[in-house]
Amino acid sequence: PSSLVPPRLPTPTSSHQAALTTSCSRMASTASSSAPCHEVLVSRCDDHVEVAVSSPLLECARVYAFALSEPLSSFFSQLAADLGCEAADIQLVAASGATMSALMSHAYAWKPGRSLSVTREQGSCTFAVAFSDGAAPRMQRGASSFVGAVSDPRLPMKYVVVTGGVVSGLGKGVTASSLGVLLKCAGYRVTSMKIDPYLNVDAGTMSPFEHGEVFTLDDGGEVDLDLGNYERFIGVTLGRDNNITTGKMYQQCLERERRGDYLGKTVQVVPHVTDAIMEWIERVAHIPADDQPGPPDVCVIELGGTVGDIESMPFIEALRQFQFRVGRDNMCFMHVSLVPVIGVVGEEKTKPTQHSVQNLRAVGLMPDFLVCRSTKPLASSTKHKLALFCHVPPENCIGVHDVSNIYRVPLLLNFQGVTHRLLTRLSLPHPKERIETGALSHWISLAELVDSLTVPVKIAVVGKYTELSDAYLSVTKALSHASFRVERKLCIEWID
Repeated sequence: PSSLVPPRLPTPTSSHQAALTTSCSRMASTASSSAPCHEVLVSRCDDHVEVAVSSPLLECARVYAFALSEPLSSFFSQLAADLGCEAADIQLVAASGATMSALMSHAYAWKPGRSLSVTREQGSCTFAVAFSDGAAPRMQRGASSFVGAVSDPRLPMKYVVVTGGVVSGLGKGVTASSLGVLLKCAGYRVTSMKIDPYLNVDAGTMSPFEHGEVFTLDDGGEVDLDLGNYERFIGVTLGRDNNITTGKMYQQCLERERRGDYLGKTVQVVPHVTDAIMEWIERVAHIPADDQPGPPDVCVIELGGTVGDIESMPFIEALRQFQFRVGRDNMCFMHVSLVPVIGVVGEEKTKPTQHSVQNLRAVGLMPDFLVCRSTKPLASSTKHKLALFCHVPPENCIGVHDVSNIYRVPLLLNFQGVTHRLLTRLSLPHPKERIETGALSHWISLAELVDSLTVPVKIAVVGKYTELSDAYLSVTKALSHASFRVERKLCIEWID
C-alpha cells in the first residue's frame, strides 16, 4: 500500500553503482538531444524486480521494487502519483501494439520490445524499456524513492518466531524484546512484529480491560502494548504494519476479492489468507526500524495467544509454510511454556509443556528453543526430561524464573548461552569481541540500579481504568525511567 513508510535502501556496491551510472549516463545523453528522455531500466532478481525510471517529468530518477508475483497495477499507482496523473493513464504496450493488463504480474510483464505509454493533460509520452544485466542496481535513498519491500537474496533476512503454550501472560513479549536486545548487542539490526489473532482490525476500539493499554505508534497506529515494550527495549520505531491482526488479513483479502484480483477463484483461508500473511511478514520485515539505511538483519515475531487456539491456526499454518519459503536455516522457533512448581516440596511438573510442544509439532512447527517459565530456577534433571520428551537439545531448554526486575531477563538469557546458540542456529557470525567487551554492560548497570533504589518518591495517577495497571503501562514506564534517572524508588498511588 502507498501509505507504507518506504524502507531505506543499502548503499550500492561499486558494481551496482557502475551499472546504474552507465544507464543514467545513457539517459542523460539521450536527454541532451532534441527529444526529451523518458526511459525505464528493468532489473530482475531471483524474487523481485526493480524498475528505475528517468524522465524530465520527475524531479529525480526513481527506483521502484516489487515482488515478482505482484501485479503491474501497484507500479502504475505509484508512478502515476509521482507523475501527477491517474493510474489508468499508464499502459504497458507490447511490440505488436497490444496493451498489457494491469493485473499481469511483474514476472511476465517485462519483456524485450515493450514500452510504457503515459497520457497526461499536456500530452502523451512513451518510455523506452531497457533491461539491466546482472544484479539489480540500488540507488541511494537521497536520490530515489523506493516502493515496496522484498527479500534481498544477497543478504537473507533472519526470522525468530516466539510462540506460547499452556496459558497466556507468560511473558512472550518480554522474551521477544529480550531476544531483540541480545541480537542488537551482538551488532545486528533488529525489527519486531506482533501477531494478534483477533478479528479487530486494530486495538483502537478495544477496552483497556481486555488487553491493557492501546499503544500509539509514531505513524498513529493503535496497537497492542507489546509493541511499546519492543520500542522501549530495543530502541526502534515501529509502524502500524508491524502489528498483524486477523481483521487486517481478512479485510485485505476481501478487498482483493471485490477488485477481482483472484480472477474468479474460490477465496479460502488456505492458500489466499495464508499467502497474504506471508507476503505481509516478508514485506514489513524489510522496513528499517531505526535511522540507518537498508533493511534490518533479524525480525523477531511474536505470535499472540497460545498454541491450539482456533483463532491462531491461519497464522500457524502461514508460519509453517513460511519456513520453507525463506529457508529453514533463516528461521528459528522459540516456544515459551509454563513449568509449574507443585506442593511444598517444590516438584517441577513438565507435563503441561510436553503437551504444549506436542500440539506445536502436530501443526508442523518444530521448536528450536524452549523457554520454561517458573517461579524458581529449573533443575538440571527437569531440563533433560524436557529435552527428552520435547525433541529439543538440553542446552536449548532455557529456564526463565521470576526475577527482581524485567531488565534482568536479557541478562538471564545471555547467561544461559542463548546469544551464542541463537546466532549459530541462524548461521550468523559471532561478534565475540562485542560480547566479551561488555555490550550488555549498560543492562547490567540498569538492573543493579533498579534493585538498589531505596529512597521513595510518591506519584499520584488519576485515571478511569486504575484496577488494571497495564491500562497505563506507558505512563508507568515513563515515570519509572524518570525515577531511575534521579535514583528514586517509584511508588504510584492509583486514584480512581
